[in-house]
Amino acid sequence: MSGLKIKPVQFDSKGEAVNINADDAASALAVSTKAAHLIFLSNVSGVLDRNGKRINTLHIKNIRSLIENGVIEGGMIPKVQSAVAAIKKGVREVDIVNGFDGIKWNRGTRILP
Repeated sequence: MSGLKIKPVQFDSKGEAVNINADDAASALAVSTKAAHLIFLSNVSGVLDRNGKRINTLHIKNIRSLIENGVIEGGMIPKVQSAVAAIKKGVREVDIVNGFDGIKWNRGTRILP
């Protein structure tokens, strides 16, 4: 199975395949199970500032401006948006950590209300 890439796929009402964002799916699952904590595994060690330094903690009220100002960009945008959605629906905190380093607490970005 090495090198096999699996993408979450679902079918619409016409039977057409549509991509399902894994972060959105994880967020919905965390909300539906009333999870207190959600962890997103990434290939980077969290949300990075313009200098490539990890931002340790973010509050959801600041995320929109960070996206608008280009600090949060690319594939990190849907990840933090899914985190915001989860927090707004009851998840207390979301961590974004580098899954290739193993899950190490205080080594990623924690998103809080």
